[in-house]
Amino acid sequence: MSEVIDLFSIPLYKSFLEVPSFMEDHLNKLQKKFHFERLSTGYKSRVENVLEHKTLLECKKQLLLLVHDYFYNVLSHTKDVEFEVIASWFNLHKRGQWCHEHSHTNSTISAVWYIDVTPDSGDIAFIREQNTFGNGLEFENVDDNLYNRSHYTHKPKNGDVLIFPSILKHHVYENLTSKSRISLPFNCVHRGTVWTESAPYTV
Repeated sequence: MSEVIDLFSIPLYKSFLEVPSFMEDHLNKLQKKFHFERLSTGYKSRVENVLEHKTLLECKKQLLLLVHDYFYNVLSHTKDVEFEVIASWFNLHKRGQWCHEHSHTNSTISAVWYIDVTPDSGDIAFIREQNTFGNGLEFENVDDNLYNRSHYTHKPKNGDVLIFPSILKHHVYENLTSKSRISLPFNCVHRGTVWTESAPYTV
């Protein structure tokens, strides 16, 4: 009997955290409070530790529980390692704006929490850096599946949380609506014992 064994998968963790009513009701005030600056393809809060704000500390606690669930229960790694948020910020994209392909440096696990999105305000796409037979060969797909696709696209809803390794490249498609798209990405680093080829060390 034949079987297919999935080798070396990169898990994308999808969960949900309800957006607090004060954020939904006061998005304009949030934009002023956290001082958004214009980038080439969108806006980003100048404040890069927004989850440390007193109104968001409980949200930070709940988001970290999801990060640890990903690390302990999905990846089945040791509980000797814990994670802390080292950066968190708001992204805002108006009509015609998008986010270029990138990964997150100087962190271990990254995530994004969707605050205010609509169906056509910009899906997120995760990029497969190397296909099955190497990037020098490409074949036409009869059916699209996890083995042959070059990217995975997610259409977010308010409250969605996506968690993934920081090295995983991704981008966001253009906002085709008249409503601004607001998300809250954050980066985490590990604290505890890490194993290398030679010996373990503690950070």
